[in-house]
Amino acid sequence: MEVNETPQDCLVRELKEELNINVSISKFCNEVTHDYGNMNINLIAYYCTIVDGKIRVSVHDKYKWVKINDLLKYDLLPTDVLIDKKVKEESL
Repeated sequence: MEVNETPQDCLVRELKEELNINVSISKFCNEVTHDYGNMNINLIAYYCTIVDGKIRVSVHDKYKWVKINDLLKYDLLPTDVLIDKKVKEESL
């Protein structure tokens, strides 16, 4: 996050910069902290809706839409696993 930027503002900015989409944030999902040894990550997740733009990757190699029940079938980082479990739990 940049100075004086809220987590929500940061998410909107990052998704515009990295995926070329504008989003509307609906609600908080989960917050996860994990120590990777060389760095400590604090990941804050929100539920969002794309309101404008077409996904175009600029920083990442690719993206893929998957079903919620299939999220944990992918090789994910520890912080992502905890957020994905929360998403799956709330979708039931």
